[in-house]
This record gives sequence, structure tokens and C-alpha cells, in this order.
Amino acid sequence: MLEAATRDQFFHGRVVLHQPREGYRFSIDAVILSHLAAPADGDRVLDLGTGCGVIPILMAFRQATINVVAVELQPALLPSPAEM
Repeated sequence: MLEAATRDQFFHGRVVLHQPREGYRFSIDAVILSHLAAPADGDRVLDLGTGCGVIPILMAFRQATINVVAVELQPALLPSPAEM
């Protein structure tokens, strides 16, 4: 039986994100972008149109001293409460 979601790991499995196999999925572009941003310690980062939030999740993991706010207006892109 095929699982409904994939389990994607980053940072040697310390960050695990589940994505649906069908429909909206983040791509490698978002992962690369999260690594190219270079906020300084204590900076605030605002991600408008965050989709599933992969960019701020990875940025916040890499640099725990930044403050991150992610905003998404499309309810279909947000995780369900059961997934949080």
C-alpha cells in the first residue's frame, strides 16, 4: 500500500517534514533559498506566502537566534491541526 505522504529529512534526520504525495509540495528551490538567506543573530525574518513553511522552518533550525514569522492566506496550503 502506498503511503499518502512522504517523510523528508534534513540535517541528518533532526528535522523531518511530511508532505502529501499528491498536490502541493515544496521543492528543492525552497530548500536552497532557506540556506542562501543569511540573517544575523537576533534578526527578524518575515516569510509572506510561506506555503507549507519549509523556508522559515529550515532557517529557524539552522539559526535558533533569529525570530521568524510565516504568513499564509491559502488554507489549503496549511497543515491540519492533526499534523501540527
